Amino acid sequence: MADQEAQLRVIAKAVDQLEKSGVPVPDPLNTAKRERFQMTQDGLLRRGSPRGIWELAENSQ
Repeated sequence: MADQEAQLRVIAKAVDQLEKSGVPVPDPLNTAKRERFQMTQDGLLRRGSPRGIWELAENSQ
C-alpha cells in the first residue's frame, strides 16, 4: 500500500510540474469520450448504448 502511495505522489508531482510549465496534460475523461466516439464511428461499438456501457456492435469481431 505504501509503495502505491509513493508512486501516486511521484505521478502527481510530475503532472503538477507539467501544468506549471504550460505543457497541456490530457484529461482522462475527455480521452475516454474521444475513444468511445471514434470506436462508434469505426463500427466497433453500438450507437445509443446507455451511459457507462460500451456494447460491442453486432458486426464487430
